Amino acid sequence: MTVAKIYISGPITGSPNYKEQFAMISRKLEADGHIVVDPSVEAEGLSPRDYMRISLARLEAADEILLL
Repeated sequence: MTVAKIYISGPITGSPNYKEQFAMISRKLEADGHIVVDPSVEAEGLSPRDYMRISLARLEAADEILLL
C-alpha cells in the first residue's frame, strides 16, 4: 500500500457534528497508514476568508481528496 496525504473535505459551517465526523474518518485513514490533512482541526476565530486561504494551501499539499 502506498502512503498518501489525504485532505478531508466536507461541510463544516452549519454542521453541528462536523468534528466527530472528521475525527472518525481521520482515525480510519491514519490506521490505514495515511497522512491526514484535516481542516476541522484549525484555530477558532479566524474569518471565513482566512479559513479558505489556509484550506487551499493544505489542499495543494495533498495527494488525494476524500469528500464526505
